[in-house]
Amino acid sequence: MGRSRMVARHSRGNGPTRLHHRLKSDTGVDSDSWEGRYADMRRSELRIAERRLMEIGWSRQDMIFLPGSREQRRWARLLQLSESRLVATTVPKVMQIEQEFWEYLHPKFFRLLTMNRKTRLWKEGRTRALNCRLRLSHLLSEIKSEIPPVVSFRIHKDRDLESASSIAVSQTAAFPEAADALHWKPIQDIFKPSLDPDKLTQLFNSRRKEIDQSIANWTEWLQSHLVSTIPEIKGRILRPTLVVGKTNPFSNLSKDMKLLLRADSLFCNQDADDAPIKVYTYDDILQFLKTDSDLRINNDKPTRFWDTITCQFSTYPLARKIAKELLGSIGCLNASYLELEGNWVCERCIDSERRSWTQMVSTCRDCS
Repeated sequence: MGRSRMVARHSRGNGPTRLHHRLKSDTGVDSDSWEGRYADMRRSELRIAERRLMEIGWSRQDMIFLPGSREQRRWARLLQLSESRLVATTVPKVMQIEQEFWEYLHPKFFRLLTMNRKTRLWKEGRTRALNCRLRLSHLLSEIKSEIPPVVSFRIHKDRDLESASSIAVSQTAAFPEAADALHWKPIQDIFKPSLDPDKLTQLFNSRRKEIDQSIANWTEWLQSHLVSTIPEIKGRILRPTLVVGKTNPFSNLSKDMKLLLRADSLFCNQDADDAPIKVYTYDDILQFLKTDSDLRINNDKPTRFWDTITCQFSTYPLARKIAKELLGSIGCLNASYLELEGNWVCERCIDSERRSWTQMVSTCRDCS
């Protein structure tokens, strides 16, 4: 091999390699100017394999590995190995890896980069889909913020009708979450996991009337389903007892909503492994479904709300019976659970722990 081409094999340590000594002696370059040119060559060598891979279609993103991972260590070893067989000249820019050695290394690079690209594209696609779902959640939340409470009023604090102190209570409207909206036709028509969130916003606004109707249908279905599990009530459904003032805040509500707001309209989650069984009011169910949807929205294929609710929640006869007894004992037989906000203490128990209305019902059940 002539003086202008030679094979360079790197030695260990920080000292000059055989390439350094041979080029220095062959070219006659003095040591002062050689060190700078040699350092430039070393920096160039570190990118030779990467440049060659990019020339055949790989990107810089394909070559970024998780720091400290096994794949990153394998990548570093391959780069180091590729630098051990260089065909060089006195001009650093034309240094190349020996072709025969490159044919040996290329399949190893290929397998590693293919796996890394596949993982990266999967993660990017999952991130885009999640961002799209989060934008859908945000758009629905904006609609939800425009909906007023079903009912709001003030009640006497600590159930003392003579007290001037009062607290505000309200019932928010039932509202679907993004995991449920993904199964509506107008949403399915516009939602694509790879869609830009801003584009989704435009499409969402263009189908707003249809989406509003889907929300109304969902709310009506939810209320109808839960009411269908409640035994028929004869006579007056709700009679305000602890409400401040003489007006009846429930007078304009539908019959179904009045039934759902009753303090003895209690439900249980049949699919839960709770021991003992947890007691739910209508509002508790709405809160549960909000949390449940936050989990479902992160799934690749979120389950439909009605697939969940139909098999889960139904009226809880034992809790209903206990609630009626408690309401009768305090003279609030047809009260709403909204009126019973505050702390309750069980006289049968040794402790004086403060409890919510559903906790009080559960305590009486467990003590009986």
